[in-house]
Amino acid sequence: MKYLLLFCAVCLIFAACNDKKRLDCTPSILEKYEMVPYTGTEQIGCMYIEKYEWEGQFYFREDGYCVDMAGIVEDCYGNIICEEYGNSQCMNFFKRSTYIGIVGYEQ
Repeated sequence: MKYLLLFCAVCLIFAACNDKKRLDCTPSILEKYEMVPYTGTEQIGCMYIEKYEWEGQFYFREDGYCVDMAGIVEDCYGNIICEEYGNSQCMNFFKRSTYIGIVGYEQ
């Protein structure tokens, strides 16, 4: 019985140490693009930031109503995941990612 409790304790410690916390860099992304947080009640202007989740990480895409642009998808470290919507990497991202919503907008 002692060994079972010891084994369970070791498993819990190991699980806690391996718990990968995902980085949520929404505030720094908004600062980078000079946008303010969106709570769902404001009138969105021309440009906004969308947030996605894919493979346990957050990704962001700048988009807008008044410009014709392919939004670049980037992670919290500025690594670009896709730049051109029609390519296979972008198609894969949008097919497999979870859309979280608009998180910021241009004032």
